[in-house]
Amino acid sequence: MSASSTRLVGKMSKKAVDRREYRALVGASLPHVIRNNSENEHYTRLLESLDSKPNPTPAEKELAELLTVLIENFEEQHYALKRAMPREGLTELTTRCASSAVSIIPMRLPSAS
Repeated sequence: MSASSTRLVGKMSKKAVDRREYRALVGASLPHVIRNNSENEHYTRLLESLDSKPNPTPAEKELAELLTVLIENFEEQHYALKRAMPREGLTELTTRCASSAVSIIPMRLPSAS
């Protein structure tokens, strides 16, 4: 691999992206900020199809990276778990267990007879 076909990105180097191929991929998928669940599902399916390719091109890898950022951004904003103190977490778990049909069965130790 020659220096002209490699570029440095952070601490990693990777093959240069074919601009025409990348432009065609972006033109076909038109990635943008995800605003609703439908768009999120669409881009997730597209990312899965790129990830399932046995030998993706550098352009496909670049598009997959862009889609990953967009999806993660949407999901962090819409599905992020709220921070909870340990006591609140335990309270939630015990509430759910108490309200479910399955109850906690006390452990019985064998008698010492």
